[in-house]
Amino acid sequence: MKTYRLYSAILMMALCFNFVSCGDDDDNNIIDPENVTKRLVRVVDTDDGEVFYALNFDYDSKGRVVSVSEDKNNCCNISYSGNKATANFHYYDNNADEYVDYNKYWTLDDQNNILSEDYGDENSGEVTKFTYTNGYCTKEVGGSELTYSETNYNYKDGLLINTDNNDYVDGVLINNYNNYNITYTDIPNKGNILVHRYIYEDFEVYSWAGLLGNSPRLLPEKFTWRDSGYDVTATFKYDLDKDGYVKRVTISEVSSNGDRATETLDFVYEDIK
Repeated sequence: MKTYRLYSAILMMALCFNFVSCGDDDDNNIIDPENVTKRLVRVVDTDDGEVFYALNFDYDSKGRVVSVSEDKNNCCNISYSGNKATANFHYYDNNADEYVDYNKYWTLDDQNNILSEDYGDENSGEVTKFTYTNGYCTKEVGGSELTYSETNYNYKDGLLINTDNNDYVDGVLINNYNNYNITYTDIPNKGNILVHRYIYEDFEVYSWAGLLGNSPRLLPEKFTWRDSGYDVTATFKYDLDKDGYVKRVTISEVSSNGDRATETLDFVYEDIK
């Protein structure tokens, strides 16, 4: 199960929610932004019966999220200027026993997709960059010039089939591995949301935001992968509202070592048309 805390995760995420992507669609993408009538206002993640986090989203007059919050003391406030965005994170650090503030910076393309993100610290040299193909995010590279991790998101017919990673140190490839293999239902992904099992929490939230291009055109049925020598399978069950938007996802995970886990994601929307 997930082991990160909410605002530790938000520190990694460039949270900036703009629920539907208007990127270039390929012929297999059935999501038409003009037909979307709702936007996300709340997500609740429950792990094995315990609420893990609940996030609320507020929007500006242009439909861009300007606040993501758990409460007034744990929040992310976002401002925009042209193709730039700045997010200020304010949260309580349990380890330091104090409140912490810091900024993260994004460069956006003309479809409001993230091209790069950094902390604005010229000395760190660490930047994350995203690449798009036919409206889908197909590559994420994060780190410094010679030491970095590269994740490839492999699509076929508008569906994310699997992911693979390459890790480099001083320009030398030291690790290569495939993460997931994914099969799909025949349920249209009307809300253009990424439903996943451990496809990196930052990527998940970016995709919910519509800031990483299009999500898979159908909802996933099953994820399979290897973990510490064991085969793991996660299956997905959906509850849809009357308009066909996902309102609940129940994810059941079984490992060949006998371990089991259940996660539930609840999505709440508001009408925009």
